[in-house]
Amino acid sequence: MSQSQGQGQSQENQRRNMNLELKQKDLKYEENTVAQEQRQTAEQQEDLAVLARLKELARRQEAIAEKIKELEEHLQDATEEEREEIERQLKRLQEEQQELLRELDDL
Repeated sequence: MSQSQGQGQSQENQRRNMNLELKQKDLKYEENTVAQEQRQTAEQQEDLAVLARLKELARRQEAIAEKIKELEEHLQDATEEEREEIERQLKRLQEEQQELLRELDDL
């Protein structure tokens, strides 16, 4: 084998090694990109779940507020016995509101 053939093979080997290194770097980059996308997708799903929960809590709070308003209107014209029942219902609704606040804090 002549010296020029030896140098040619050496250069060919170097080129192959460089190509292999580039392929390895490309693979690592792709793996990192895929992993990052998966993390983002998981975070997005979690964010959507929290948003859905917030909407549900807001809907429940709105329903409770409406019921409280109705009971307070009935309270003005109620008899003593009806007042006691309305006040019990108002107390229960206030407790439900407190529970909603605790659930909100847990998010």
